[in-house]
Amino acid sequence: MTETQQTAGAVNPDSEKKQPPIVGWIIAIACLYFVFTQPDRAKNICLILLGFGSMIFIHELGHFLAAKAVGILVEEFAVGFGPALIGWQKVPEGIALRLLPKRHEDGRITAAATIMIPIRVKAPSDTVYQLRAVPLGGFVKMLGQEDLKAMETDSDPRNYNNKPVWQRMIVISAGVVFNIISGFLVFVYVYGTGFYDMPAIVGDVIPGSAAQRAGLEPGDEFVMIGEKQEHLSFSDLLMAGAFSGSDETIVMKVRGADGSEREISLMPEMNEAMGVKGFGIERPDSGVIAAPAGSDEAIARVVKKLEGVGLAPKDKIVAVNGEGLQPGASFLDALILEAGGHDGSALRLTAEREGEDGAVQVMAIEVPLVLRPRGLDPTKWLNLTPRTTIGSIMAGSPAEKAGLEAGDVIIRVGDQLNPTIQEIQAICQERVNRDVPVTVLRGDGREVAVTVRPQLQGGLLAKLSGKAKAMIGFASGYDYDSTVVADNGSVGQADSVQLDVPRGAAIQQVNGVDVKDWNALLVALERHQGQVVPVSYTPGVDSGTLNSEITVPEDFQANLFYRPRDDVFLTLPLLPYERLYKGRSLGESLEMGLNATGVFLGQTYMTFKALFTRQVKADKAISGPIGILSMSYQIVNDRPLNYFLYFLGMISMCIAVFNFLPLPILDGGHMVMLIIEKLKGSPVSVRAQEVVNMVGLVLIGSLFLYVTFNDIVRTFGG
Repeated sequence: MTETQQTAGAVNPDSEKKQPPIVGWIIAIACLYFVFTQPDRAKNICLILLGFGSMIFIHELGHFLAAKAVGILVEEFAVGFGPALIGWQKVPEGIALRLLPKRHEDGRITAAATIMIPIRVKAPSDTVYQLRAVPLGGFVKMLGQEDLKAMETDSDPRNYNNKPVWQRMIVISAGVVFNIISGFLVFVYVYGTGFYDMPAIVGDVIPGSAAQRAGLEPGDEFVMIGEKQEHLSFSDLLMAGAFSGSDETIVMKVRGADGSEREISLMPEMNEAMGVKGFGIERPDSGVIAAPAGSDEAIARVVKKLEGVGLAPKDKIVAVNGEGLQPGASFLDALILEAGGHDGSALRLTAEREGEDGAVQVMAIEVPLVLRPRGLDPTKWLNLTPRTTIGSIMAGSPAEKAGLEAGDVIIRVGDQLNPTIQEIQAICQERVNRDVPVTVLRGDGREVAVTVRPQLQGGLLAKLSGKAKAMIGFASGYDYDSTVVADNGSVGQADSVQLDVPRGAAIQQVNGVDVKDWNALLVALERHQGQVVPVSYTPGVDSGTLNSEITVPEDFQANLFYRPRDDVFLTLPLLPYERLYKGRSLGESLEMGLNATGVFLGQTYMTFKALFTRQVKADKAISGPIGILSMSYQIVNDRPLNYFLYFLGMISMCIAVFNFLPLPILDGGHMVMLIIEKLKGSPVSVRAQEVVNMVGLVLIGSLFLYVTFNDIVRTFGG
């Protein structure tokens, strides 16, 4: 045993007199205060730290046990990074338990306090065990093995570099193997006890998407995706699209609501908002209203909105007009009714509410309807655009501060009369953080003038890149209650079908028939498909009536539909529809766990491959420690324990794949060096190893900073 090792195995008597640093006491007191004042949050955080600490412990345990098995001296075994909180080591007198230990360059270990546990030990140990401040990492320090520099071998047979290549390969790969095994066992437990997940059911389809072109409808269920036919979930559907090859067509089999099955082929398309390819299929709905999350003020606003229509968080909507909702089908789809197939009378929702005593209360809720055109594309309306209205207003936004109200009709922004939403956005972009005069028309007929100051929306990344959009802070709509034209085709792409009326004109008649609102205008035009129709209008207030005409295309349709008058029904935060996935026997649980292990290993590998080939966007596809912890807290706080275990199993697979990437510093990089050593018959030169390791440190450090920055932007910056 060397002098350094002897010193490390003893207790420094001077350390007993050293006082703990004041920073340590402050941190300890702050932690105790948090535990006693926020017990639920503290419990969640402790569970998260325990989960990730265990996962990292298992990875390092693999390296540790493998190193011990082949006779390598392990000098230090640490879970976490940053300053050490607690350390322990077997010494001749027993076990030395050290508070805030610190190892010096000469090998000495000092501590704020040392407690000797006098128990018999068979032999003192050269290994120092530590728990460090941030349990999101860990390491095993072996004699002769360094991350940032290559060490020359010495005469000690326990030196890492003195072991055969095959033994070092076992040690390097053991951490990844342990991650895979532990993740597999977690999946087996989760599926053995039961795990609720979204099935591969179509909740809704995005207009114009591959799913719509293939004729998919809400409620359709996939029974085959590619070659997979067992235990299909919605994530299988997402992954099939996200990791498909270029111009690859996926063959699927779908079961309709009537039980019939058909085979379809879908080619995924890039979703720019999500940064990945997909089919245009929305997740299935459960009909259960999600409990709101966020600040107390935000929660109160959501609850108040729901109370206004007779609903509350956790209520379950089970039927519309007496017809039960099909499991997974879009609730929103049931609220949008074709004008020709409905008389416009109110819808009746049937909802269930569970009381504190477990009794279920059945409620009937009336939903008044309003007739509206489908879609927001003015080219479908002969290039005529109604005036812009203010829908819901964001709390704390410039719109709220200026006194704007939902339902206001915008008649002037800056110098622009009757602006379209595109023009409003352009004006805001030009005048960020500057006063902009706005005039609106209230429901009582009054014109109200206010001043707003547009602000940039989006996170810090968007602002720094110049991609942030200016905002006033409201959801826009159209003034369907009048026939005033905000745009006559001069904004955007105008085609040959265009009515020659000035902006701000109010259309009075179509072919001699009075039209009082936008719906009536569209219906009147639809009656004269393929004809030249005379139109009367007034160009402004207190002006006479003028005449014009327009050729109505033969395929023109009003496309009117009924929808809830109150927008809250269209924006209900519904939980996804989930189904129990549970193995009926140990064998089936093992099969499902093995399948999940293979799926997540493959998905992680494909994610890195897709990042390299730019099939997915890095800022959309990967998260760092902050993002993972944020997701973990949400899962622990909102879902049963099995969901967190499942998440840990998934992260364990990600760690396994990431660690075995052929990058310096990582286990995969060390494996590459060992393969080179085996092929050339001698180790890579010390200098080359140090250079490669330094390059690897820069690469990994840059990746860490990048994902952390994205996490901060997503989590705290919008």
